[in-house]
Amino acid sequence: MTNEAGCTARDTISASAKECPLGIFFPNAFSPNHDGNNDVYRAIVYASLDKFYLAVFDRRGAKVFETTDPFIGWDGTFNGQLENAGTYVYFARYQVHGAKGTPPQAFSNSGRGSNNTLSSAIFPFFR
Repeated sequence: MTNEAGCTARDTISASAKECPLGIFFPNAFSPNHDGNNDVYRAIVYASLDKFYLAVFDRRGAKVFETTDPFIGWDGTFNGQLENAGTYVYFARYQVHGAKGTPPQAFSNSGRGSNNTLSSAIFPFFR
């Protein structure tokens, strides 16, 4: 590169590819105490998704949260009230963009068949 005064400079950079995780992951706990750390329970997405569904249930089986947006999470409230600390269960279905129906990257709306990804786990809620 040469500037208007005729000075020339040269540099070299090196770039390398990095293997990035691909998929969707769910935390095993969260603490909606407004301290800025883990205040919202949501999927951690390392892929482009075609479909997504997440529901959270309390210990009695009542649905306290659901979304079809992977970037929207549960803040620990139900009907505007903070839920009690305790154990909750989530149910998730999703399809990674370009997946050919091989688990665990795709799901079918029918809820049947070998191309389902159904994630379910129990996770604690701390205050």
